[in-house]
Amino acid sequence: VATVAADMIHLLGNSIDAMLEYHPHIPRLIVESMAYSIATLLNEALTDSRKQILVRVLTCLLDWIMILPKDVASSPSQAQPKKSLWAVVTEVFSAVASGALAEEKLATYLSSLLKSYSFDRSEE
Repeated sequence: VATVAADMIHLLGNSIDAMLEYHPHIPRLIVESMAYSIATLLNEALTDSRKQILVRVLTCLLDWIMILPKDVASSPSQAQPKKSLWAVVTEVFSAVASGALAEEKLATYLSSLLKSYSFDRSEE
């Protein structure tokens, strides 16, 4: 199910212009959700199937952050208003690339990202 969902979100990237016109908050929400999904996967034991999902979501996130307009990517994150969306995505990619996934400091940081995230659209 997760791989199909990642593929569908990836395909939504082809409609980014229409989405930004009619629902400008959705692309930012999609990128943030993928970043925090990756953070969740990093906090769990990585089985082969989870690794495949992680790679698929990372690829999808990379594609989405590249197609986002500069003003959307540099807008404040919903979870961390002092950081841009680009900064949050960069930190998640750094966490993956560092290989320090088991460090308690990283796990605490990623958990704090997840706890501060809200899906409540009424706050905007």
